[in-house]
Amino acid sequence: MNTTSTLTPTAPSTRTTPATPTPPVAIIGMACRLPGASTLDDFWSLIESGRTTFEPVPRDDSLRYGFSDTQLADPAFVPVRSTLDGYDAFDNTFFGISSRDAALMDPQQRVFLETVWSALNDAGVDYSADNIRVGLFGSTSTSTYLSGPITEAGMWDANDLNFSAMLANDKDFLCTRTSYTLGLTGPSVVVQSACSSSLLAVHLAATALRRGECDYAVVGGVSISLPHLGGYLARAGSIFSPTGTCQPFDTSANGTVKAHGAGAVVLCADTVAAATGAQIYAQVAGSATNNDGRDKVGFPAPSVSGQAAAIAEAVRSSGVPVSDLGYIETHGTGTALGDPIEIRALTRALGRQPSDSPIALGSLKASMGHLDAAAGVSALIKTALVLHHGVIPPLAGFTTPHPRMGLAAAAFEACAQPTVVPGGVAAAGVSSFGMGGTNVHVVLRRAEEPSEATAAASTDPDDSPHHELRRDRHWVSAFGSETGSTAAGAAATGTAAPTPTVLEADAEAPTGARNDARGTTTPTRPDEVLTGILTLVSRMLAMPELSPDDDLFDAGADSLTAIDLLAELADRFTVDLAYGDLERARTVRAIAQTVSERQAGGTTGGTAPDTITTRTPSGGSQHPTESARNLIPILRRGPRTLFLAHPAGGTTTCYADLARHLAGNLSIVGLSFPDEYRHRDLTMRQLAARYIAAIREQQPEGPYLIGGYSFGGNLAAEMALQLDEAGETVEQLVLIDAHPAHAYTAGDCGEAAYVAAFPSLLESLVPGIRFDPAADPARSHGDVLESVLSPEWSAGMRRELSAFFDIWQNNHGVLKRWTPDRMLDCPVLILEATQPEPPEVLARLNIAPTSVHEWDRYVRGAIRYARVPGDHYSIFRDDDSLRILGKALDDEFSSL
Repeated sequence: MNTTSTLTPTAPSTRTTPATPTPPVAIIGMACRLPGASTLDDFWSLIESGRTTFEPVPRDDSLRYGFSDTQLADPAFVPVRSTLDGYDAFDNTFFGISSRDAALMDPQQRVFLETVWSALNDAGVDYSADNIRVGLFGSTSTSTYLSGPITEAGMWDANDLNFSAMLANDKDFLCTRTSYTLGLTGPSVVVQSACSSSLLAVHLAATALRRGECDYAVVGGVSISLPHLGGYLARAGSIFSPTGTCQPFDTSANGTVKAHGAGAVVLCADTVAAATGAQIYAQVAGSATNNDGRDKVGFPAPSVSGQAAAIAEAVRSSGVPVSDLGYIETHGTGTALGDPIEIRALTRALGRQPSDSPIALGSLKASMGHLDAAAGVSALIKTALVLHHGVIPPLAGFTTPHPRMGLAAAAFEACAQPTVVPGGVAAAGVSSFGMGGTNVHVVLRRAEEPSEATAAASTDPDDSPHHELRRDRHWVSAFGSETGSTAAGAAATGTAAPTPTVLEADAEAPTGARNDARGTTTPTRPDEVLTGILTLVSRMLAMPELSPDDDLFDAGADSLTAIDLLAELADRFTVDLAYGDLERARTVRAIAQTVSERQAGGTTGGTAPDTITTRTPSGGSQHPTESARNLIPILRRGPRTLFLAHPAGGTTTCYADLARHLAGNLSIVGLSFPDEYRHRDLTMRQLAARYIAAIREQQPEGPYLIGGYSFGGNLAAEMALQLDEAGETVEQLVLIDAHPAHAYTAGDCGEAAYVAAFPSLLESLVPGIRFDPAADPARSHGDVLESVLSPEWSAGMRRELSAFFDIWQNNHGVLKRWTPDRMLDCPVLILEATQPEPPEVLARLNIAPTSVHEWDRYVRGAIRYARVPGDHYSIFRDDDSLRILGKALDDEFSSL
């Protein structure tokens, strides 16, 4: 550091202060992703040196981000930007987010999540602990990703709402998505007041901490505007600079530049910080907010009285004498209207006189421009670093004070170089004023040096349940190289895509393809089949880097995606595969092999023949029996295998989601419902016998580990009975939210009841599904599917969902005709959803309201219960529930 001057500490103040100032709140963690700075050290180096981050934009970049040749020729166009690095890089696997969901996420939401995580990491807060409530207060600018790349990629239409795209881009879900991903259980609030949003969020977070609503609070702000990465148009009357600079309070000031970035801070009560030995960058001593009301010349104009009142109240509530204020981080837009009003407001609020000791002024906008929703929290981070380092940084770009400002008359000054303050800066203020009138001011106080006891405690974070050791990680691109002509690739990297060919249903067919009777394009060569399916699946998963050998379910495919894929394969390749074919194949290469063999009239490689010779459950002689061909390898990890029978819908995709949350040494094999069993009217005992025969092909002898979810739990119970009768040992039976048998036998129901319940089932599979309220009452499940307005399903998709309905109805009918014929002697683990199924579904299907604890009438062996948050459907949809399911299974089988 090249320090050329020092400031003398001001004399003690005689100003009256409140008898009981607001309890202080400590800033114990910070993180930033800002122009020219991805770390706090980089940020401080940039600020301390007085550097700026305004850079020229190449013409090609301006065109890439959507500007036309006409706009580039406009004299008002300014090819300047100030942006963060790597906004299009995201390690989705680290956060447990599928590539498809990550590609749909606004880069603002991705960067916000990363920055919040980094701030928590910097604070050392163990936010996963059950006894710690972490609140999240955040702000974001309007999404330009939804209206830009997502729309251009054909993934968004305002007239046909895509629920997933909306959740991944709308402001409302910024904080709740992050809280969900990280497991934060305190208040989760999006705060929007234009430019003052994230500093207002600091005020609200500090209030929540003082009220005891959370133990820790994270405040974050983010602003990334994709079009303005290509420059901007500086129209008359706007706040943007026609010269591409920002010089607040200077004679050359003519506006600001749009900046892009994010910041986050972690707050806690000062007493908590002291007790846990946390690092403290600074203390939030006081804060205040108000609105201008009508006391100004126009809605977007600032107000002296409004700003002054907010500043004065913040200082009063802090208990900090005005004479202790050595630095003010101003709003500082560099505009002819805003800057003079801000100086007048500060003068009035602080009672400044020419003879007072000078207060240094700063403005982050002078260094990197206007960060919009991220401006307030980023300014707070800068000011906390000023107090932390005890150095007043220069006001970047400042040369000559504007004569209209009256800085000297109010004893304000702008430093031209970094200036050390002997003894440190005692206190500082931060201002943020939102266009429209919401004013916020925060007073920070320098943190006291820790006592010897506190310093010793801070060296051993394991002593505190609220802290954990630092984890190191690096952000990497989750999307591979950009494919400029591919809309899906462009959506993933956040860039414009003029020709979204991959997402078009009528994309050009590969060379050598033929048209079939359906009017669709069917490749004949195996390599064409592989290429065609890879393109199709990559588009469906929004994962352009997908390889032919990637596991589709690990890549984010769920049951609905698989059903959609079956429909597309039938329409495009004229083959009718079953769901089990996809579950067994799992990769594009294996699916392509299956498709090619079916087109050639052969059998699918690697599957069992229609009949096999095997041992029956009762042992003894061997004889031919039908093969279920329904073993689905899900997780290969240890020598012991847990066989999980499918729920009523017949698929095992839910277990693939569960497997991602298992840490133990256990393999998982699913038992799916073979398509050939449809309309066979098999009983529960017949199904169990066939499934046991399939299991014994892999594991000829016990002891066995078996289980299942919902219907699958009942089926597994019957399998346990048959294995016991055959002299085999069932070491563990796992029932995952399975109704006891007598719940189903309470009353039969016909097809009309299943049709009436079908919409509720679809709502559990497709959150946000919309039905036509004007549709006639459904007389068949086909009518239900036709009444769906959103998402817009193809005929093939409806055909596959129709088959799904048949299997679901078939298996429910099986349950209606079964009860165990004797007691279960094996140990049983019962995993219970904390919330019941919707009562209307139970009533329509004549399922009696029961508790899983009523299984005790069928079990003679030991029963252990574990509760899983959520309802019957959401426990296999929500990551938090899946984590708890996985932990319960890990705990149960840890000794194997």
